Amino acid sequence: LSQHVLYPWLQQYPGLAGPLTARLLAIIDDPRRFPGQSCSMGHIRPPAYEVGSPCAVESHEGEKCPGVMLAPRTTTGTRSLWYYLGLHVVNGKAPRRQKGVQANWHTKGKTILLQPDGLADQIIKHRTPKYRDVYDRTRARLEGVVINGVSDTACGPPGRAHWIARKVAVKAFVADLLAEWKRVVGPDTPV
Repeated sequence: LSQHVLYPWLQQYPGLAGPLTARLLAIIDDPRRFPGQSCSMGHIRPPAYEVGSPCAVESHEGEKCPGVMLAPRTTTGTRSLWYYLGLHVVNGKAPRRQKGVQANWHTKGKTILLQPDGLADQIIKHRTPKYRDVYDRTRARLEGVVINGVSDTACGPPGRAHWIARKVAVKAFVADLLAEWKRVVGPDTPV
């Protein structure tokens, strides 16, 4: 991790410049994939191809993808990365693995972020500036206020605010990580 271009930026955040972040960066690989440019077969590449050009993806057997490149997406890529890492929402709930169904997100990425002692817990434990503030504000908002002795809990059973707030904090970190990585790397620099 100390050799990575983001290491100087990561050092300012206690608990976020360790091996878990190194594994997360390895999973993301190239920040320009988010939002990226897809081919007609669904492969996502960095947005560097002309519309209609052949897809550059090869299978393990050396076969070329028969698809053609579509127009690059114009968003920041944050939501695409959240989806890729399993931080998205399906019908108002966090996605869960189902028996016999392949997950459409990177399960190891979600584990690195949300496992016990994962990056979300590192933010809380180390009181990481900025992201711990996001956690505290979100948790306070979700726990509600007490009016006339009655608690108004907006997010359901007690304790649930903690789990939602830690996910919001880690999503803020991932969004900033992607933006900073794209800023440092630039559009044409090989990663």
